[in-house]
Amino acid sequence: MSSCLYLLSYCFKNRYDFVSLFFVVWILVCCFCISPIAYNLMLQNDAQRGSSSLPRSLWLVAGAGAAIALLSINVISTVKNVQRLNDNTRSLAQTYETIAHLEMVVSLAKDAETGQRGFVITGNPDYLEPYNQATADLEQVIEQVAQQIETDAQQQALLPTLRDRVKRKLSNMEVNIGLRQTAGFEAAQQMVMTGQGKAAMDAIRATVNEMVQLEQERLPVRSQEADRAYRTAILTGLISGLLALAALTAFLIALRKYLNARDHAATTIAAQAENLKITLTSIGDGVITTDAQGRVTNLNPVAEALTGWTIAEAMSQPLEQVFQIVNESSRESVPNPAFRALAEGTIVGLANHTVLIAKDGIERPIDDNAAPIRDRSGEVIGCVLVFRDVSDRQRQERQLRAEQKRLAESEQRFLQIADTMPQIVWVTRPDGYHEYYNRRWYDYIGCTPEECLGTGWNAPLHPEDQQKAVDLWSHSLRTGEPYEIEYRFRSYAGEYRWFLGRALPVRDDTGQITRWFGTCTDIEDFKQAEAERNQLAADLSEADRRKDEFLATLAHELRNPLAPIRNGLQILQRINSSSSNGTGNGNGSGSETIERIQAMMVRQLTQMVQLIDELMDVSRISRGKVTLRPEPVEVSAIIEQAVEACRPDVEAAQQVLSVTLPPQSVYLQADSMRLVQVFSNLLNNASKYSETGAEISLNAEQSDRSFTVSIKDTGIGISAEMLPRIFNLFTQVEGAFERASGTAATAAQGGLGIGLTLVKQLVDMHEGSVQAYSAGLGRGSEFVVQLPTIAPPDQAADSSESNLLASNMRRILIVDDNEDSALTLTMLFEMTGDQTQTAHDGLQAIETAAAFRPDVALLDIGLPGLNGYEVAQHIRQQPWGESMILVALTGWGQIEDREKSSAAGFNAHMVKPVDHDALLALLQELMDGRLNR
Repeated sequence: MSSCLYLLSYCFKNRYDFVSLFFVVWILVCCFCISPIAYNLMLQNDAQRGSSSLPRSLWLVAGAGAAIALLSINVISTVKNVQRLNDNTRSLAQTYETIAHLEMVVSLAKDAETGQRGFVITGNPDYLEPYNQATADLEQVIEQVAQQIETDAQQQALLPTLRDRVKRKLSNMEVNIGLRQTAGFEAAQQMVMTGQGKAAMDAIRATVNEMVQLEQERLPVRSQEADRAYRTAILTGLISGLLALAALTAFLIALRKYLNARDHAATTIAAQAENLKITLTSIGDGVITTDAQGRVTNLNPVAEALTGWTIAEAMSQPLEQVFQIVNESSRESVPNPAFRALAEGTIVGLANHTVLIAKDGIERPIDDNAAPIRDRSGEVIGCVLVFRDVSDRQRQERQLRAEQKRLAESEQRFLQIADTMPQIVWVTRPDGYHEYYNRRWYDYIGCTPEECLGTGWNAPLHPEDQQKAVDLWSHSLRTGEPYEIEYRFRSYAGEYRWFLGRALPVRDDTGQITRWFGTCTDIEDFKQAEAERNQLAADLSEADRRKDEFLATLAHELRNPLAPIRNGLQILQRINSSSSNGTGNGNGSGSETIERIQAMMVRQLTQMVQLIDELMDVSRISRGKVTLRPEPVEVSAIIEQAVEACRPDVEAAQQVLSVTLPPQSVYLQADSMRLVQVFSNLLNNASKYSETGAEISLNAEQSDRSFTVSIKDTGIGISAEMLPRIFNLFTQVEGAFERASGTAATAAQGGLGIGLTLVKQLVDMHEGSVQAYSAGLGRGSEFVVQLPTIAPPDQAADSSESNLLASNMRRILIVDDNEDSALTLTMLFEMTGDQTQTAHDGLQAIETAAAFRPDVALLDIGLPGLNGYEVAQHIRQQPWGESMILVALTGWGQIEDREKSSAAGFNAHMVKPVDHDALLALLQELMDGRLNR
């Protein structure tokens, strides 16, 4: 019969022909019609049992055997037919599934390629989600294809090719993603443009199409096999229907056996009822059963003990009389759950805080539930009430609540303390889920608890620190080891700051981790201080290196001019010696040699003076001790002086200097002497670091409110690394000395690295700017100075030059403890027609001044006895010394030295060695000023 039902459902499902459907329906009708007849025959057989029971029993046994054999044949044929039909159906379905999975391979590969392409184009990690999902699903789909074709040799031969081409495609996409993450968009784009990804995808499509073609070629064959299986099933179904008639006999025999078994079951049920009663007696909870009217039918011993009623006393009593319950607080009666279970037919639980009042008045807190008892038809015939004394449990719950309250109070105190801490404080569960942050975290990050709790803690991490932090945190979760790490978090304002993160596990008495406690301490200031210390150490190291280089260069620079001076002195000694011995040649060559030696010594001495002046200028400017004397000046005159100052070096190196000035007059509010120093330094550098015959150009032009001077050369140039440091003190271009022109190198030996520093400081003091430009070593350099201009003054300055020579009758007192210095200065003044006297200490100076009454006193400061300041103060206190011109000639040139000399009464302060022409000009200026008064 089961076979017929199966065939019937199969026919309807697959819409087979009506002939097959007719035979199936006919078999079912026969079964349902003959079954009552067979049942009546069985009853008659029971009535006729007697002396002939043995033969009938034999027939029943024989019929049972025959039925079993027929049913076995029926079952076997049905199972085989169904199995064959199922196999053919599965084969067809598998073909379609294989084709679908193969097409899914191409679809997933395209999805992965789309996600990879989105990430390469945008750099947004969200595009990697479809890529990751597709790559994960791709392997599963290929495994499903492998399972479906595991018996197909042809497809199995193509499967490794498919795997290899899919793997090659995935590898290509991984390379593109890696390039995008590490090298940027351009590198990934170049990889995509190679076409490797497209070739890999085309190869996958080709292999999939070949495998799909194989499956499609098998479809007609498998469809024919399915049709044959169907026809075979119809034929065997007809035979099975006939065999079902024989199975009716077996049914009658089975029915008879059932009736016998029912009698036996009645006895078994009675025994089970007794066992159930024993079981109820053994249950540790109180159990009361009732009938449909709610009268007690049974109590187990536990229920007797809790209620105070024996089973004999409680039998047939109303349940509410035996089982009295009230609310623990209000003392009002509580609805009995048993009556609700009887009325609604559902399981009902007792309300909390319920007390059972026993027969003897003892009260016990209980917990119970009631369930309906149903008969075979499902009708409620009673209920069972199960309850238990929960006194111990309530006591434990009270203790647990008290402990929880204590822990909650402790936790609340901890949270209050944590919110006041300057550090970020956090707590996680054992699995790493963050369940608490203090207020410091939310204030810094600017997020809500919903955004930060859980696993959202790493979102504000600096991208460079994320993987390191996640790996270390994962290691601690696995091993239970505490950790310490330095990482950067982004604030709500977008600023990254350094934090020191620490985490410790909190363990219970058994050693199990119950919490992770951690802090994050802001160490940004410490990091910055550390970086500043490192930078300071590097700067100090660099400064120390430059200082050593400077000292070595200074020694070299000072020795260079001293060597020719010493040689010149020796030559002069030999000439003087030859003249005194009368061995001179008398042709005048000795005079020419002396002139050459003197010119050389003047040049070398001038170089040394310039070197020392530059050093003093840099020192004074760095300490803010230099005061400019700004006045309206015309720029072209300044540039002409600078050009004239450097022209001898340019001409000596056979270099070409071109100067272009604006046609109109341009005025600056500036210290003309300092600007001449700026431009002459730049021109000297251009000449010094250019080859023989090089071209040097000075171009000046005026814009709206500024004047720009560009000094450009074709010399050794400046490297890109050196350009940012070219104006630093003691900085020299690498290889400058070796590549400097011959004449310049002889005169300056590459310089001390202070000229450009002095230039920048002086330009900055004039509120201007100076920039250096160079295309690289060997490609020349350009220095551009920009200064603010002013409107032309109302009256042009007097351009007439003062007479540099004093009158023949000046009376000059020269005071110096260095007798050679006093002697040479005396000789120079005598050449100009002046009258001089000398003194070599302070007391002698006062005495000589009182007797000589000079117009001018040139005083050294460091004198024995009384120093120069004291001598000047004494002279000023005398009536004859009030109008005397006092000039300090000293090696001390700091600003404080000048202030002290001015306070002592000096009219001027000059630093040794002094240029005689400059001294004459100063004296003429001072004497003209005295006459004008």
